[in-house]
Amino acid sequence: MGFYQLPEGGWVHLQEVKRPRIVPGNERHRWNRVPARGQVATCTRCGCQKCFRLNYEVVYRLAGSTEILTARPACTGPDRRGEE
Repeated sequence: MGFYQLPEGGWVHLQEVKRPRIVPGNERHRWNRVPARGQVATCTRCGCQKCFRLNYEVVYRLAGSTEILTARPACTGPDRRGEE
């Protein structure tokens, strides 16, 4: 966290935000819809589920598993070049 002093004599807090992660094309999910809070979206390529919880938390569940993940897993579905 950084602070910056203004010439007028005041201080401003500069929030440092992490840059978004650039996901390679073969690891991107293709969600079947954009869900609202409390709903689930499913990847059409690998079957992974993405849940937007009511407390604004995003969790993931791999296809055929009951384990809840907080980090986005890579898509394990077929490559896009193979689909088209």
